[in-house]
Formats: sequence, structure tokens, C-alpha cells
Amino acid sequence: MNSFYKIIFSLILLLIATTFVQVQAQTQAFNFYRNLKVGDVGQDVLELQKILNQDSDTRVAVSGVGSIGNETTYFGNLTKNALVKFQNKYRSEVLAPVGLIQGTGYFGPSTISFIKNKYQNNVAYSNNNQQESKKDVDLKSDYNDNLEISFDDKKEELISDEKKQSDNKTTNQSDLIRSDSTMEVYFVSQKVFESGDDLTVVGTGVNSNSEIYFFNFENDKVVSDVDIESNFMMFEAPNLPAGEYELYIKNGNYISKPLVVEIVDNYNPPKISSISPSVIEYGDTVTIKGSGFENENTVMTALGTYSARSSGNEIKFTVDRPSNINIGGEITDPVEQKVEGVIQVQNSNGISDAQLVDFLYN
Repeated sequence: MNSFYKIIFSLILLLIATTFVQVQAQTQAFNFYRNLKVGDVGQDVLELQKILNQDSDTRVAVSGVGSIGNETTYFGNLTKNALVKFQNKYRSEVLAPVGLIQGTGYFGPSTISFIKNKYQNNVAYSNNNQQESKKDVDLKSDYNDNLEISFDDKKEELISDEKKQSDNKTTNQSDLIRSDSTMEVYFVSQKVFESGDDLTVVGTGVNSNSEIYFFNFENDKVVSDVDIESNFMMFEAPNLPAGEYELYIKNGNYISKPLVVEIVDNYNPPKISSISPSVIEYGDTVTIKGSGFENENTVMTALGTYSARSSGNEIKFTVDRPSNINIGGEITDPVEQKVEGVIQVQNSNGISDAQLVDFLYN
């Protein structure tokens, strides 16, 4: 077989392998880590819309924005209305356990739990899927050693051979393979921070051996010292020169879709030292102690976003139930559910680190 046909044959194999990877990616279970309401933005909103669009009775839209293939990361009224239909359709599993009669359009623990049981428990996902996919992709090398999967062709063209050999580079990007949707970073506790700051990353495809990878054209760093709980990854920001970096979840040679973060010098955002009470529910007065607070602050929690004033090193605010939740008829003996979430403080100084606390949803 001459070289031309060998290349054509190799390309066909590569196309088949890529299709296989994409099919595997479509079955990846998404871990919903927070409650959602109108106005929220994030990858989790898009994944929720995809689930709603699987059923013609609960589609976000028939055509245009929000329709199949046109899902967005914004939780608007179209998403809320579709979620109400979904909750009403599965009333006995979603609404009855928490004492509700009509759907609320609020994506809370009861709906999250039902979706996890209905959709995600039927999806068997492990790193074996990734390893098998990699084996299929690697079949190409048996036919044409000149064909290779690169970390990012565009970046590889921009990075000179000299930079590849630089002492600042710790990883050969040509050995890395980008995952399609099985791995993705969709939350980082601080997008601007200093080396040494404590960070939390939330994403998909996280396992007990996952690492964090920082990359830009001049420097990179793999962070292996990571504390992992479910899809939460806690670690210390590495010692890297100031600048913008792409932050990835790394599983062996597989890397996720990234988020862009920035390492700076002399950054002084709000810092949280303590939060009380230890378990927070609607109606509670919450006290946050720390530094860097201003007269006007915004506190972001799993139960909602609140404005709060500070008296120096302390913030106090009351956790009111969001006004967009329509509780329908009378609630009788609602089921309380404890969920883990984050609290952050934002003001003109920046955004604080994310603190994990327990929320009692009722």
C-alpha cells in the first residue's frame, strides 16, 4: 500500500475513533452541584436544558434559543417554564416528597436527586471509558507515525521549539489529549489570585487521581497535591509568574475544557475566616467574620444571593427564601434535605475564596 492510501486509511480510522470518543462523551453524567433559579448562569444550566429537551413535553423551546442544539448557559423564563412542566410530570417523585403540589421552576435538591436517579444512575462512567477511547485513537500510530493528536494545533504552531525545551515547561503538550465533554472545569473559587492562595475547583470527570494543570505559552505547572471530595478539588495555587493561565482538570494524558484564571501580585480580596451557624437554612441570620469587607458587600450562597453591610471585620445577613419560588398549595411535613454548597463575599476589592458549608433546604 503506497503512502497516499496509508494516509487516507489512517484518517478514516481517526474519524471513526473520534466519533467513538464523542459517543462516549455524550453519556457522561453531569454532577449538578448547586440549586438553580431565574437569572443564574453556568454550564449546569445548559446541561439542565439538554435534559429538559430530551422530552417533547418539557422542551425549553421548539425552535431558536433554548431548542435542541441551541441550549444556553442562561436560566431564564423559558427554562423555568420547562422545569415547571418537568416537575409537574414527575409530581409524585419530585414534588410530593417535599410537600408541594405544583411545580415551582426552582431547581432544588428534590429535582436534582430525581434527575440523578433517573438519568445519571443509568450511565456507567469510569476512567475505563477514557482509556478505551484513547486505545482506539492510538490505533492510528500503527498505520502512520506522522499523524498525531496534539494538545491544541493552533497553540503548537505558536510555540517555538525553543519554548518547548524551556526549563519553565514541565509537560509536553503534544502528549495531552483534550476531552470533548467528559471532563470540564465549570467553577473555580477565585479567578484572580496570588500564588499560595487556597482554591477550589468544581468540574466533571474528577476521580481520586485527578490533578490540576496550569498552562500558558511561557509557563505551565501540574498540581498533584489535591484534596478531592466528589467533584470538588481543593489545592494551593502554584508558584508561577503573574499572568493569565488556562486551568484544566488532568487525568493522566487527558485534560478537560479549561477556565481562564489570572495569577497576580499584591491581590487583596475579601477573606473569610469563619461562618456561623454551621448549618444554614432559610430564616437564619448568618455571621461571616474575616477581612477586606466594605460597607456594601454581596454574599453568594447556595440558597440565594444577598446584599450585606459590614461593621469592620464582620458581615451579618438574613437568609430569605427567594421570591421566585411558588410553593403552590399548603406544605404539609416537608422533607428537609441537607446539601453542601459554597459561600463567597464580593465587593470592589474582588471575590473571596469559597467556603464550603452545609445548607438545610426545606
